[in-house]
Amino acid sequence: MNVIHPQDQPRFGELGVIAQFQPTWSSNYPYMDLTKAAIGPERSTYIYPTGSILRGGGVVAFGADWPVATADPLSGLQVAVTRVNYEDRVTPPLLADEAITLEQAIAAHTLNVAVANGVSDATGSITVGKNADLVFLDRNIFELPPMEIDHADVLVTLFRGRAVHGDLDALKAPVRP
Repeated sequence: MNVIHPQDQPRFGELGVIAQFQPTWSSNYPYMDLTKAAIGPERSTYIYPTGSILRGGGVVAFGADWPVATADPLSGLQVAVTRVNYEDRVTPPLLADEAITLEQAIAAHTLNVAVANGVSDATGSITVGKNADLVFLDRNIFELPPMEIDHADVLVTLFRGRAVHGDLDALKAPVRP
């Protein structure tokens, strides 16, 4: 689902339907040029209307069409907030008014995915009693320029509270006397 008529965009909120998008595709790249040519100029103005869905009260969940596109959520976050191709950063944004905040993009990659999959009681947010499925990054992505979000590196990945990537002990700060 990447082209949604403006009259249908508010219906996501009205009906309680979750829109699922692959965020890295909401940018200009060669395939998008083919898409625009095929659907015409009018329909090209409502491709991946992420911001409009959210403004209309809808919920957005992000995923990846890996291996066709990257599964890197940091690239997805970056494109969601900039609408600029993460591989070709000189391209203009695709419908810049459809960009969303970093907070909204993180929710779309975490809690909203858990809700869409019916597992929000176990994962999707950092809450007592839920699985500790999370990552530790080498920097605070809220302090980075939006076009550098994907420069952050994952130091540790926890799945159900256990490190499956990186060394959790290496993150522990020394105790000060």
